[in-house]
Amino acid sequence: MANISNKWMAFMIISCMAVVIPLSMVTALLLMPSSYWFEYHSVRPVKESFRLGESLEFVSVSQVYRKVNFEWRDILFCDFGDGFAYYSHYPSGRDDVMPKGRQTTSRWFYQGVIPNYAAQCYLESNISHVATFGIEKHQKLVGPFFTFK
Repeated sequence: MANISNKWMAFMIISCMAVVIPLSMVTALLLMPSSYWFEYHSVRPVKESFRLGESLEFVSVSQVYRKVNFEWRDILFCDFGDGFAYYSHYPSGRDDVMPKGRQTTSRWFYQGVIPNYAAQCYLESNISHVATFGIEKHQKLVGPFFTFK
């Protein structure tokens, strides 16, 4: 009888550890800031004014500290004379981005719809990483104003 009870006790201990260890990992991941994996320092247009129909180009300055799976959702807000409002968005992503050990600068083109009329605009960049157990880490940057003329 003592043999069965020892086996049962061992099973219970192992079962509890199987639950407690993942829960502590999830808790740790929930408490970690996005800066544990990455930091975006700025997202800026390459110039202050774009011609109507001209491609919208940006420069991002960031640092990646650990391998990440990025999801970006860039949102363009524009004012045509009656206040800023949502205009368009551009979702994109890239998996397995590796750390480079330094801050990097990247040039990229906004692929969402751009205004055909004169407007003042700004870009809101929403950067996400989906960590283990589906836990998401977010950072949001709002860039400076620029115009379409």
